[in-house]
Amino acid sequence: MKRRIFIAVFFLTLIIISPGFLFAESRNALLIANAAYTNAPLSTPIQEARGLKQSLVKLGFNVTLVENADINAMEKASDELAEFLKCFK
Repeated sequence: MKRRIFIAVFFLTLIIISPGFLFAESRNALLIANAAYTNAPLSTPIQEARGLKQSLVKLGFNVTLVENADINAMEKASDELAEFLKCFK
């Protein structure tokens, strides 16, 4: 519950700070959800990220969701997004 409130507040803050945010030509998001920790697996991050992805897609975002990624996969995904976003500068 607290996590969903945080996510909602985060996106509302983005919208308030940047009114053009909702009207940008290309809206892209990278979601990284890790739940499969060896010593303390978590039960909800994957489902929450999938739900957030669906919501963002409905708002017109191109969403990349990376699940249970190691550091290399996370860096690769963020590098790919950064490279993609360079063409919008």
